Amino acid sequence: MWEPARGFWPGFLRRVDFDHKFVLARPLEIETQVVALSADETHVRLVVDATALFRARATSGAGGVALGMAVAALGPAIASTRLPLEVGLVAGGLGVALSLGFSAMRAYRTDVGRAEAALQRFCDALEHPTL
Repeated sequence: MWEPARGFWPGFLRRVDFDHKFVLARPLEIETQVVALSADETHVRLVVDATALFRARATSGAGGVALGMAVAALGPAIASTRLPLEVGLVAGGLGVALSLGFSAMRAYRTDVGRAEAALQRFCDALEHPTL
Protein backbone atom coordinates (compact mmCIF):
# COMPACT_ATOMS: atom_id res chain seq x y z
CA MET A 1 0.00 0.00 0.00
CA TRP A 2 1.49 3.31 -1.03
CA GLU A 3 0.53 6.45 0.82
CA PRO A 4 1.99 9.93 0.47
CA ALA A 5 4.15 11.27 3.28
CA ARG A 6 2.22 13.70 5.46
CA GLY A 7 3.21 17.19 6.41
CA PHE A 8 4.20 20.48 4.83
CA TRP A 9 7.70 19.64 3.57
CA PRO A 10 6.84 16.36 1.76
CA GLY A 11 3.80 18.07 0.24
CA PHE A 12 5.92 21.01 -0.90
CA LEU A 13 8.49 18.69 -2.49
CA ARG A 14 5.74 16.79 -4.31
CA ARG A 15 4.38 20.05 -5.73
CA VAL A 16 7.68 21.44 -7.02
CA ASP A 17 9.15 18.04 -8.07
CA PHE A 18 12.80 19.20 -8.16
CA ASP A 19 14.25 15.70 -8.37
CA HIS A 20 11.66 14.29 -10.84
CA LYS A 21 10.69 11.37 -8.64
CA PHE A 22 7.68 9.27 -9.48
CA VAL A 23 4.84 11.26 -7.95
CA LEU A 24 1.54 9.61 -7.07
CA ALA A 25 -0.77 12.23 -5.61
CA ARG A 26 -3.35 9.99 -3.96
CA PRO A 27 -3.30 6.74 -2.01
CA LEU A 28 -3.27 3.82 -4.40
CA GLU A 29 -2.91 0.11 -3.82
CA ILE A 30 -0.12 -1.15 -6.03
CA GLU A 31 0.52 -4.87 -6.25
CA THR A 32 3.97 -5.67 -7.60
CA GLN A 33 5.21 -8.97 -8.94
CA VAL A 34 8.81 -9.42 -10.10
CA VAL A 35 9.85 -12.66 -11.80
CA ALA A 36 13.37 -13.39 -13.02
CA LEU A 37 13.02 -15.01 -16.45
CA SER A 38 16.76 -15.41 -17.02
CA ALA A 39 20.02 -13.80 -15.94
CA ASP A 40 19.31 -10.82 -18.21
CA GLU A 41 15.51 -10.66 -18.21
CA THR A 42 13.02 -9.83 -15.50
CA HIS A 43 9.26 -9.57 -15.77
CA VAL A 44 7.68 -6.79 -13.66
CA ARG A 45 3.92 -6.68 -13.21
CA LEU A 46 2.14 -3.77 -11.55
CA VAL A 47 -1.55 -3.95 -10.67
CA VAL A 48 -3.04 -0.65 -9.51
CA ASP A 49 -6.27 -0.43 -7.52
CA ALA A 50 -7.61 3.13 -7.66
CA THR A 51 -10.75 2.41 -5.63
CA ALA A 52 -9.76 4.79 -2.81
CA LEU A 53 -9.04 7.52 -5.35
CA PHE A 54 -12.40 6.96 -7.06
CA ARG A 55 -14.19 6.96 -3.71
CA ALA A 56 -12.55 10.26 -2.69
CA ARG A 57 -13.44 11.97 -5.97
CA ALA A 58 -16.97 10.53 -6.00
CA THR A 59 -17.54 11.77 -2.45
CA SER A 60 -16.42 15.31 -3.29
CA GLY A 61 -18.51 15.25 -6.48
CA ALA A 62 -21.57 14.02 -4.61
CA GLY A 63 -21.14 16.79 -2.05
CA GLY A 64 -21.03 19.38 -4.82
CA VAL A 65 -24.07 17.91 -6.53
CA ALA A 66 -25.96 17.90 -3.21
CA LEU A 67 -25.06 21.54 -2.61
CA GLY A 68 -26.23 22.55 -6.08
CA MET A 69 -29.44 20.59 -5.77
CA ALA A 70 -30.13 22.15 -2.37
CA VAL A 71 -29.80 25.62 -3.90
CA ALA A 72 -32.08 24.58 -6.77
CA ALA A 73 -34.67 23.09 -4.39
CA LEU A 74 -34.62 25.98 -1.92
CA GLY A 75 -34.60 28.67 -4.61
CA PRO A 76 -38.40 28.85 -5.00
CA ALA A 77 -38.87 28.95 -1.21
CA ILE A 78 -36.33 31.76 -0.81
CA ALA A 79 -37.71 33.91 -3.60
CA SER A 80 -41.36 32.92 -3.36
CA THR A 81 -42.79 36.03 -5.03
CA ARG A 82 -40.23 36.82 -7.70
CA LEU A 83 -40.33 34.40 -10.62
CA PRO A 84 -37.10 35.60 -12.34
CA LEU A 85 -35.19 35.16 -9.08
CA GLU A 86 -36.69 31.69 -8.56
CA VAL A 87 -35.73 30.62 -12.08
CA GLY A 88 -32.25 32.07 -11.59
CA LEU A 89 -31.71 30.21 -8.33
CA VAL A 90 -32.97 26.92 -9.76
CA ALA A 91 -30.84 27.27 -12.90
CA GLY A 92 -27.83 28.37 -10.86
CA GLY A 93 -28.21 25.46 -8.45
CA LEU A 94 -28.50 22.97 -11.31
CA GLY A 95 -25.48 24.57 -12.97
CA VAL A 96 -23.44 24.27 -9.79
CA ALA A 97 -24.50 20.62 -9.38
CA LEU A 98 -23.56 19.73 -12.94
CA SER A 99 -20.28 21.63 -12.97
CA LEU A 100 -19.08 20.21 -9.63
CA GLY A 101 -20.11 16.68 -10.61
CA PHE A 102 -18.28 16.89 -13.94
CA SER A 103 -15.32 18.56 -12.27
CA ALA A 104 -14.96 15.63 -9.86
CA MET A 105 -15.07 13.16 -12.78
CA ARG A 106 -12.45 15.17 -14.67
CA ALA A 107 -10.22 15.33 -11.60
CA TYR A 108 -10.46 11.53 -11.21
CA ARG A 109 -9.47 10.97 -14.84
CA THR A 110 -6.57 13.43 -14.43
CA ASP A 111 -5.34 11.69 -11.26
CA VAL A 112 -5.53 8.26 -12.93
CA GLY A 113 -3.65 9.60 -15.97
CA ARG A 114 -0.92 11.09 -13.78
CA ALA A 115 -0.57 7.85 -11.82
CA GLU A 116 -0.34 5.88 -15.06
CA ALA A 117 2.32 8.24 -16.44
CA ALA A 118 4.35 8.03 -13.20
CA LEU A 119 4.21 4.23 -13.22
CA GLN A 120 5.21 4.14 -16.89
CA ARG A 121 8.17 6.43 -16.11
CA PHE A 122 9.08 4.09 -13.26
CA CYS A 123 8.98 1.06 -15.58
CA ASP A 124 11.04 2.93 -18.19
CA ALA A 125 13.62 3.75 -15.52
CA LEU A 126 13.76 0.07 -14.54
CA GLU A 127 14.26 -0.98 -18.13
CA HIS A 128 16.69 1.82 -19.05
CA PRO A 129 18.43 3.02 -15.85
CA THR A 130 20.36 5.77 -17.68
CA LEU A 131 17.24 7.75 -18.76
